[in-house]
Amino acid sequence: MIPGSVILIVIMVAFAPQGVSAQATTSSQSASSQIISPTPASQSSMTAGSSASVTVQPTTPTTTPPPSEKTCGNLSIVLQEKWEEAYANKSSMGYETLKGGLADVLEGLFNDSSKYSEVKISDVTFQQNAEKILVKLKLCLVLKKDEAGFIEDVFKKELEDGKLMNMAVVKDSFDFTPLEVKFMDWKAKDGECSKCSEGGGGPIVIEGKCEAETGYSCKGLKNTKESKECVKYCDSNAQVSIRISTIILAVGILLSFSFNNWK
Repeated sequence: MIPGSVILIVIMVAFAPQGVSAQATTSSQSASSQIISPTPASQSSMTAGSSASVTVQPTTPTTTPPPSEKTCGNLSIVLQEKWEEAYANKSSMGYETLKGGLADVLEGLFNDSSKYSEVKISDVTFQQNAEKILVKLKLCLVLKKDEAGFIEDVFKKELEDGKLMNMAVVKDSFDFTPLEVKFMDWKAKDGECSKCSEGGGGPIVIEGKCEAETGYSCKGLKNTKESKECVKYCDSNAQVSIRISTIILAVGILLSFSFNNWK
């Protein structure tokens, strides 16, 4: 007969590993099935980390500079060159050659880059004028500063010797009419009304205010001209003063004449 203590030892030995194994297995399953829920602190940390990783680049708006305001006018002049029928045909070689020559001449005339830019001609036509060539075109250019001078004066100075650069021209045939502007509020310049006399007189220099359409400029355009209309442009006070001066002068002459006769 086997003693009871031996049987108890055998049972303990047989079942001890299984219990330890089961405990280990249970611990392992428990560990593997555990779900970790983030705490509010960890959530804030995660959120801050996510925000820190996003870099927002500021957007700089693209600004397009406004187009330069140009001064334009219709120009006409008569060239001292023999007329050819080809000049009237815009698709002919003769027309293109003469047009190109004019473009080069005008670009050369306004070649001071400190004053002018974007010198362009358009609407060029050639017409017969007493066996010579009447040129009509539209001239546009950008004046970079107000002190660039008057376009009309630039031409007049150039034409003093009867030439437009290397092109011979007919004297006093030049004309320049501003485009896309209007002059208003004409009045006599200071001191001009003194040139007027009883019943008219002059001429006097008058000046007006220039206003340009959108995209155009008054730079380089004269706002003065001559007029013989003293009554229109000289105010009543000036006219009264002139008349009084005239009367005083007449009385003085009359008294002088009477005094001489009395003697």
